[in-house]
Amino acid sequence: MMTNIFRMSSYNALAAQRKSPACCSTDHNSYECTQAWSWRDLYHRGAGMKMYLEDMSPSFYGKTYTESALICFKLRVMLLAVETRRTDEHGHMGLMVDVVPCDNCVITRGSRAFVVGISSEDANRVKYYCSTCYPVLDKLTESQLKHMRKCAHIIETDDIHDEETLSFDQSPNIQDNEHAIM
Repeated sequence: MMTNIFRMSSYNALAAQRKSPACCSTDHNSYECTQAWSWRDLYHRGAGMKMYLEDMSPSFYGKTYTESALICFKLRVMLLAVETRRTDEHGHMGLMVDVVPCDNCVITRGSRAFVVGISSEDANRVKYYCSTCYPVLDKLTESQLKHMRKCAHIIETDDIHDEETLSFDQSPNIQDNEHAIM
């Protein structure tokens, strides 16, 4: 059992790619590449993944959980849950973690995503995704995914949202303990 745990935590994706170099060149899709791997390599790849909590990019705002999960899948991470600000029945605002969100769950400013990925760089794609810079997610290459960083569009959107929410954040109805998970 202990051997299995240590083997899972020391998984190396590059070693698995070296076993089948013909399919892992830059002009092939990563899906096709992983299909050539043995089941053990796929198992160890999955077992070596970790869960991360990342802020969601403004490109996710207004989208449903399902739409966001599909975008995250195309960014090569798996969206498990969303942390959003909600007002409870008593009028208190707090953070809620939606593991199985309802149909009308919409991503808003300040939402954070629980994602599963191989590395923190993979998880950061949720934070840096820009729908203007990457309008077609189906054709993203590995190099585009690797070099995804915060762009000018996201910075402009953040500045606009900061100005709009200044008055909202100063509302007298918000309790001092607004970061408690309900």
